[in-house]
Amino acid sequence: MQCGVRAALRLNRAQRQQGERNRRVGRKEGQLHHGGEGKLDPVQTIAFFFAATVAGFAGYYVPLHFNALLSLLAYGISDAQLATVFVFCLTFSCLACSLFSTSRDCRGLAIAVAGGYVACALAIPLLFLAMPAMFSAARPFLWLVLLLLCAALVLRDENRKAAALVMAASGALGFLVLFFSLCDNALLALFTGFFGLSWDGRIRDEQGRPPLGLPVLLVPFVGMLLVMLPAATPFLAQPVLSAALPLAGAGQSAALVVGKALYDLCSAFAIGKARSQGSAMLSDAGADIQTVFLGIALGFVSLLCAIAFCRLAPRPGEKARKTFAAAGKAVLAGLVLLSCGPWGVVVATAAAAISGYAGKAGTHRGMCLGCLYVPAIIYPLGLAPLLAGIALGY
Repeated sequence: MQCGVRAALRLNRAQRQQGERNRRVGRKEGQLHHGGEGKLDPVQTIAFFFAATVAGFAGYYVPLHFNALLSLLAYGISDAQLATVFVFCLTFSCLACSLFSTSRDCRGLAIAVAGGYVACALAIPLLFLAMPAMFSAARPFLWLVLLLLCAALVLRDENRKAAALVMAASGALGFLVLFFSLCDNALLALFTGFFGLSWDGRIRDEQGRPPLGLPVLLVPFVGMLLVMLPAATPFLAQPVLSAALPLAGAGQSAALVVGKALYDLCSAFAIGKARSQGSAMLSDAGADIQTVFLGIALGFVSLLCAIAFCRLAPRPGEKARKTFAAAGKAVLAGLVLLSCGPWGVVVATAAAAISGYAGKAGTHRGMCLGCLYVPAIIYPLGLAPLLAGIALGY
C-alpha cells in the first residue's frame, strides 16, 4: 500500500480502468461532453453547476459530508471539465450548508465563509508557485510535525487519558483498514462511522464566540501549511493557533475550514498529492489547472448560493432535525454497504463505537481523526510492516 492515505482516497483499480475507457469513448464521440473541438458546452456546464449546488443543500438537513455526496453522485462523470465543475460546486455548497446547520451566528459565519474562500482563492497563484519547492524541502520532517501537533491536541484536551485512548484506537483502526485494504473506499467507511453515524442533529451554541475566528488574511498561509501535512485537517491546527491567537478562537474558524477544503482540491496540481477525495477524483478525470480555475470561480458562486439558501430556508425544529439525522444515517449506512461492501459496514460500526466512547468520555470527537494522523506518521518511519506483523501475531 502506498505511503499515506492517498491510496484510500483514490478509486479502486477497476473503477479507474472503467473511467479511462469512458473518457476514450467520450473523446471519440466528440459531442458527448463538449460543444465540439475541446470547447466546453455552456448548457452542460450550467446544468452541472445547478445540479451540484442543489445537491449540496442536503448538508443543511442531514449529516452528509461532501465526500459522501461525491461518492454517491460524482461517480461516472468522466469528462474532466464537467467533473471539475461538479466537484467544486457540490463541495462548497454542501460544506457551507453543513456549517450553517450547526451554528446560530449566521451573519458572522457568512462573512467568515465567504472571506476565507476569497482570501484563499486570491492566494492560489502562490500555492502553485511556492508550494512545490516548500513541500519538497519539508517533506522529510512532516511526520515529526504531525506527531508534535497530535501530541499537543491530546495534552490540551480536558480529558487527556480519554483523548489519548481515542487517538490511539482510531489510529489503530485506520492503520489496519488502510494497510490491509479491508474494504473499498476505506475513508468513506471510517468517516461515516466516526462522524456521520454519531451526529445527533443538535445545534452548537455559538453565543459569545468571535464570528470570524482566525483572521481572514492568515487563512491562506495556515491552509498552505496544512496542505503540506499528510492527512491534516483544520482541527490539527487548534493547539498552535489557539496559543498564538488566544482571543481569536482560531481553532473554530469556519474560514480555515473552507480555505483548507479549497486547497485540498488543488493539492494534486500543486504538490502532486491528493489531499481529499475530490482532488483524487479530479486527478483521475484528467483535470488540468485551467479547469481548476473554472471550478474555483463556480465553486464560489455555489458557496454564495448555499449561504443565501441557509439564510432563507426555515430552520427545522428539534423533532425534524432528529428525523433528518436518522434519515441521513440510513443513507450513509446504505452508501457504505454499496460502496465499501460488508467489511465496510464492520469498519463503520467499529468507528462508531470509538466515536461513541469519545462522546461519553467528554473528549473532542476530532480525536477520531487519529485514523488519518497515525498512519501518516507510521508510514514514513517504515514501521508499517512491523506493526502489521504484530497485529497478525507474528
